[in-house]
Amino acid sequence: MYHGLEEISGSCWGRHRPAGPAAAPSQSQTSCHLPADSQQDPQHPDPTKSSSPDLTASLLFLHAVTGCDTTSRPYSIGKVMAMSKCHQLKDHASLFMKPNQTHDDVNKHGQASLEVLYNCKTGNTLDFERAARFSSKVASRSVYLPPESLPPTCDAAKYHSYRVYNQVQTWLGNHLDPTKWGWLLHKDHNVEKLNPVRMQRDAAPASLLKLVKCNCHSKCDKKTCSCRKNGLLCTLACGDCKGFTCTNAAVNSEAELMDN
Repeated sequence: MYHGLEEISGSCWGRHRPAGPAAAPSQSQTSCHLPADSQQDPQHPDPTKSSSPDLTASLLFLHAVTGCDTTSRPYSIGKVMAMSKCHQLKDHASLFMKPNQTHDDVNKHGQASLEVLYNCKTGNTLDFERAARFSSKVASRSVYLPPESLPPTCDAAKYHSYRVYNQVQTWLGNHLDPTKWGWLLHKDHNVEKLNPVRMQRDAAPASLLKLVKCNCHSKCDKKTCSCRKNGLLCTLACGDCKGFTCTNAAVNSEAELMDN
């Protein structure tokens, strides 16, 4: 995004940690230790408590979609908040728990989940909501607007959804080919590594992207890079890296990714 997520991928979806399958969360990591409430209505259990059926069935999905070792963290979206919406997310979570799902279905339900988490208006896509919030915030403020505060682009959300599905299935014992689910295999000094595919489409209109370019003489891996600061990938317009020799460059095409 910034396409909307902090950097597992180096974009605004948040942090991206070591590539590769993560271990299943331990009981201590996934249990909800909240104060007991003897006055809780048994007909309407608190969705954030471990006794909630919706939470129990959705826990692996909620953990992955809000960020773990192999998935990005949506900016400002915490696990407790996601757990409080487990009833709204249960149908989408159910699909991620099933094997042999198509990319289209995973993308569809992943995007719908993020629309719930970002409180998008009914019928609004992430792209529409992103543009609407950007216009509203820019019109009402005179200071810099952090792009990571906006929802992710639909394109970034798609690859995030792929990685979430891959991770959930890995926890369930169904090992998928990660290069078909949001990861790119490449060699670094003869060592094979998996890197997340951030997105394949521009994060903003071409007219805006032409106004943003960097002239870094390093790896474009710091916030001093104009492109990274604005959540954009480097392009041919950039002075030194030209969009393919730095850590903030796109690595391949979607067609190549799906063919692997």
